[in-house]
Amino acid sequence: MKEQAFNEKEAIAVIQQMVNTGRRNIKQDAVFFLIWGWVILAGCLIHYISLVIQYHQGVYIWPVVIAIGIITSFYTGWQQGKKARSTSYVDRMNRYLWLGSLAPFAIAVSIGLIYDWFYAYPVFAAIIGWGSFISGGLLKFKPLVWGGVAAWIIAVLLLIFTGPEILLLMAAAILSSYLIPGHLMMRQK
Repeated sequence: MKEQAFNEKEAIAVIQQMVNTGRRNIKQDAVFFLIWGWVILAGCLIHYISLVIQYHQGVYIWPVVIAIGIITSFYTGWQQGKKARSTSYVDRMNRYLWLGSLAPFAIAVSIGLIYDWFYAYPVFAAIIGWGSFISGGLLKFKPLVWGGVAAWIIAVLLLIFTGPEILLLMAAAILSSYLIPGHLMMRQK
């Protein structure tokens, strides 16, 4: 086997190919923020309206919207996985970040079921803020970082309120940490 010397153009082409392999398409991540943002926003608003009109069965919207979010996310992730050529460090970190957040979400759901949902909402907002903040840092996308900070501020406000307005505050947390950054991510090249 004969070794061939690279010329300068070939070396640059190899380096460019390595950079492109590691480069992320930020729109792939935006899809998940948009899926969960719209699903949770819909759940918050439907539940809020049901409480205002005193239809107390509105709480049952949550299993429906969560199922929609899970099914849509898994399908989207599966489709993206089929197209992916490689997995970057940021991909793995983000995957573990969000899979790792399932346990705290389960704990927050347990708090809601055992005690009262009013106690769970600040935990939900804090987890949402934490995930957005870290994802924003990993992706080097400031709107996600600031959205995470906004969700943390809303989590503190959720400690004060106990009425139906907590659902509007949760909607604001989702808007600031998932939907606005998600739509801004979709505009990225």
